[in-house]
Amino acid sequence: MKFFGWSKERVKVFLAVDGVKTVEAIKNALKMKKSHVSARITELKDEGLIELKRITPEGYYIYTKTEKVKILNLERKLRKQFHL
Repeated sequence: MKFFGWSKERVKVFLAVDGVKTVEAIKNALKMKKSHVSARITELKDEGLIELKRITPEGYYIYTKTEKVKILNLERKLRKQFHL
């Protein structure tokens, strides 16, 4: 939880990662700049919270949450703390 601090942007990107949406789809859904989404995704990967699931034939990246997230029940805690 300390990793997220009070960064709503980081939390929103994390919650949007679902193993189905591309980075572009996340950007559009959150109405954020691609560079901001990419930066948050890099932080989440480095923290071991998300991982690359696959790359589409068109070259789009799709990420999924790691097992660590399920074990820690992190999504529920973040939704409660950030009222999302």
